[in-house]
Amino acid sequence: MIDSEKLGRHLAEDELAPAYLVTSDQPYLQGQDRDALRAAFACEERHLFFGDAKDAVAEAAAVAATGSLFSSSVLVELLYPGEIAEKAAAELVELAETAAANNVRLLVGCAGLSRPRNWKNPARLEEAFTRVNLAEIPAARLAGWIESRATRLGLRLDREAAGLLAELHEGNPDMAAMELEKLLLRHGEEPVGLAELQGGDGADHSIDSVFSLNGHLARCDARRTIRALRHFRATREEPTLVVWSLASQIRAMRAMQERTKAWGFFPPATRRAMQDLARRMPPAHLLELNAALSRADLAAKGLLGPGGDIWLILERFCAAFIYAAKHGRLVRKLIRS
Repeated sequence: MIDSEKLGRHLAEDELAPAYLVTSDQPYLQGQDRDALRAAFACEERHLFFGDAKDAVAEAAAVAATGSLFSSSVLVELLYPGEIAEKAAAELVELAETAAANNVRLLVGCAGLSRPRNWKNPARLEEAFTRVNLAEIPAARLAGWIESRATRLGLRLDREAAGLLAELHEGNPDMAAMELEKLLLRHGEEPVGLAELQGGDGADHSIDSVFSLNGHLARCDARRTIRALRHFRATREEPTLVVWSLASQIRAMRAMQERTKAWGFFPPATRRAMQDLARRMPPAHLLELNAALSRADLAAKGLLGPGGDIWLILERFCAAFIYAAKHGRLVRKLIRS
């Protein structure tokens, strides 16, 4: 197993493994590890699948079994919204064997392993994959983690500023990591202390990722939600990933209403806001919103023709969600037009 903090050294010094499993319940940091591995693979062709979709593993296996007629190197990437259980692990072992036999690279991301001590043969997964894991960072250790990460980024952040960031982000490494990226963009090699943070930095979580979008939507922050979607359009974010992230959020809120534990992984503040909304929003509204995302998925895949602007569809979807959450009424023309 490779500690996430040492992944850079592994990529610089060691030979790449054919298959990697990245486990972390911090989506932004998990995404950064997957980005680093994807760049190291430098494959000419990439196929992305979402593990909670029907037949995702079977479709991934079909690609792994055939490779590509047009590319000399192929990457199959599989992303799960939460932890993987024993059955999924067994499927992944078979997928890894198929990929290795056909010289196809494999990259899997998930929040973690669900009760591996109860599995019949947990070692098979560790044998099939090189695992990259972000160990849990207790709130008491977050300030030190922030300092270390800032140093690796080349950001001159002092200890008091690191402590303040840890307090601002409620023990959430994901949000702290995003703030460090923002500070680096703003200040470069200049020192960053309390004065810079209190002057505005660290107070506005302005780096948008598909996972920060979940937080904006859960807080019913229309301005930041729309800004994030327009940022994604401008930066050519993969729309299927945005749709998947929103669908995961709706499904998690339905699970909260049904008092099951299939919540996926969301930062603590976002989870609390989602729980509050789940208590207030009628289940029927969430079911309709979830169904509306199927149209968005078709648009994201280019199956709605020239009239199916995915980003406009997503803006209308988020507007309908926020209005329903605030006013208790679902404006259906927004999600059906």
